[in-house]
Amino acid sequence: MNTQAPTSGRLRAILRVLSVLSLLEGATSLLAVMVQLFLIPLDQQTVEKFVTRPYAHATTLLYLMASLNLAFAVALFVAGVFLWRLRRKGLLLLVCTLIGEAAYFMSLSGVVMFLHRSADGASRELSRTISALTGVGNFALGLQLVTAFPIVAGVLIFFAYRYLGIPAHRFD
Repeated sequence: MNTQAPTSGRLRAILRVLSVLSLLEGATSLLAVMVQLFLIPLDQQTVEKFVTRPYAHATTLLYLMASLNLAFAVALFVAGVFLWRLRRKGLLLLVCTLIGEAAYFMSLSGVVMFLHRSADGASRELSRTISALTGVGNFALGLQLVTAFPIVAGVLIFFAYRYLGIPAHRFD
């Protein structure tokens, strides 16, 4: 399989637009993670004001979320570089990054919903704490949702794969 994509005009334009968008989102995510790492002690104090029982490992969870957001930002940078070079693996890396971000966010939401539905009052309080930490600790992913990057990138990825000649499943 050829690692370099064919360079038709439309495909080249789509890959370049995806590259620029990925690099911009990676840069804003990186800046957001840097700000987040700087403000973690302040964020922990803010979260403790919103919940009645402070969670002992809140700082650790905030650092873990910042680390995962940093990994997603680096993956966006690498995908942007590969896409600028018109490499097919950049498209695959961007798809995997977007799927990973969605799975990460949905798993956090699932944990919060599971804990909130349990009958124990301590579990409900923990779910409130984790939901507050999710909002505070994932500022970089929040920026991507505000700019609608996953939606725009998903549409452009679909068109890129169509121009690459990878057909969609046909129902005969």
